[in-house]
Amino acid sequence: MHHDTPSRVFISFAGQDRGEARRLKADLGRHGVTAFVDEEDLPPGRDILLGIDALMSAADYFVLLWSRHTPGRSWVDAEWSAAFARELDEADADRFLREHRVFLFIVRLDDTPLPLLLAPRKYLDATSGWSSVVEGLTAAWRRDRGVGSPVRPAPAPTVDTTDLGRVTVYVHNQAFGVAHTVVVPAATTGRQLEKLVQSALALPDRETILDGRFGMDFRYRLYTGGLPLFEGLLSDAVVTDDSRVDLVVLVTEFGPNGSTSNEVYLSETTSAILPPAARRALIIAAFGHLRP
Repeated sequence: MHHDTPSRVFISFAGQDRGEARRLKADLGRHGVTAFVDEEDLPPGRDILLGIDALMSAADYFVLLWSRHTPGRSWVDAEWSAAFARELDEADADRFLREHRVFLFIVRLDDTPLPLLLAPRKYLDATSGWSSVVEGLTAAWRRDRGVGSPVRPAPAPTVDTTDLGRVTVYVHNQAFGVAHTVVVPAATTGRQLEKLVQSALALPDRETILDGRFGMDFRYRLYTGGLPLFEGLLSDAVVTDDSRVDLVVLVTEFGPNGSTSNEVYLSETTSAILPPAARRALIIAAFGHLRP
């Protein structure tokens, strides 16, 4: 078994793709992964609906096999919709992020378009070779667990990379204890990455209270190994797949009597400008959507 590979994966598929699902289950098994294939893995006599819900709840990851047979299959739609909602369920986020990180992965069996909600997500293409799918899935799961923090998709993916190729960047928010995957075009440079990350993570420029009399201005920098990412002559260097960067926020607090600046990792700051309660309210308003 590969180190840090998850032990349980739920596979969702249309009936006509059962052969591919069984093949993926067998291949993942050789990597030490137990894969669930709908009612085949339920105890005899178990209610199918309740049983599949239990299998999904127990899974570390969910793999959707997508093909020309998938659109309009109500059972598959219900499964991937539940998996998608599970990633976004804020009420259960603390438990889920501690245990599962990114949950929903997609394997495309042909070029059938994905649903709008799934189109921005990174997928594996089985038409490029089946072995690359299995290796890609297990490698991605090992990377996610190797980041050292729960991993979830960017909350506002906005970059269309369909025709450009794509790379995934792990953006770590130190104070929140969570990393986000940001998918960007393959030719993205370090200089461009900061703007794309700000957009994908929906990072604000300013938050204010009391009719704008008190507030915070924000600027953002990406660091790697404690140094600014691609600074100076390297600012045009191309970002590589699976790059890991830290997001640093430059905060300027302001009020009627002046302003003060701090450099933080999305954490609360201390100054004489804002009272603690106002500072907490502004931080939550600005970055609450990124918190586990």
